[in-house]
Formats: sequence, C-alpha cells, structure tokens
Amino acid sequence: MLAVVGASAALMVSDIPWEGPLGAVRVGRVNGQLIANPTHTQMIDSDLDLVYVGNETDLVMFEGSAKEISDADFNAALKFGQESIQPMIAAQKDLVARAGKSKREITLNIVPDEILNEAKSLAGDRIISALLTHGKLAREGAVSAITDEIGKKLVESLARKK
Repeated sequence: MLAVVGASAALMVSDIPWEGPLGAVRVGRVNGQLIANPTHTQMIDSDLDLVYVGNETDLVMFEGSAKEISDADFNAALKFGQESIQPMIAAQKDLVARAGKSKREITLNIVPDEILNEAKSLAGDRIISALLTHGKLAREGAVSAITDEIGKKLVESLARKK
C-alpha cells in the first residue's frame, strides 16, 4: 500500500505528466466489521483480504481472497476501500499545492499512417514469429534483425519519394 501511495505522491509532485493521484488500502473483515489496513494479528481472524487501489472517484485495481462472502458484502468492501483512500488522495493534492512542479509538455511523435502501413507490409508475418522466438536473447536478435531491415528499406523508400 505504501509503495502505491509513495509512487503516486512522487509522480504528483514531479514534472512528469500523471493522471493521479492514487490511494491504496488493504481491507480486512473481522466479525463482520470492515477494517482499513488491518494488523497481522487482525488478519488472522479476517475472512477477507482485499487490496483496493483507486483514484478520487473510481476503482483502478483490486485483488485478494475471501472465505465465501456475498456479493453485497464484497460490494460493501469495495465501497469501504474507496472511502478509505480519500484521505490519501487529499494529502497528495495538498502536497502538490505546497511543493508540486508544473507538468512538462510531452510531444508525441506519431508515425504517419503511410509509413506505418509500409512498415507493416515489409514486416509481414515475420514479426509475429520473431516475437514468439524462445529465449530472450534469441527473440531480441530476431526482432532487431527485422526492425533493422525494415528501417533501412523505409529510409530508402522515403529517399526515393523525395
């Protein structure tokens, strides 16, 4: 939970574009009572172990296990998780107001459809087999050989068109 909130806070105050903040909480349930970030001792008696990550308004990710709880109880745990992360989100917003940097502008380099389509036609189905090559180094070599070949052919093709 701390890693998610810490990474979110770091991104929030940095100049890196980020659509945060995120909050994270572990939800347990002991004797029918939902608990945010239960202790190890409390988790022994918990029939729910839910990791909930969300932004200010929505669920982003969850994972966990339970001892056969009802849909209504699970939905209540999700709602409890969303409510529990709100102070973390508020704290990150406050931190940004106090110490945040302006976000940098990112310029996207979008390949024109004409070039992308030509690259796809040059690669054909070979790229799929290269990506499915067993062994990391062999796979990297197979993909690199195709991309190098395609890059050279694209440069030649574009030079002829000028």
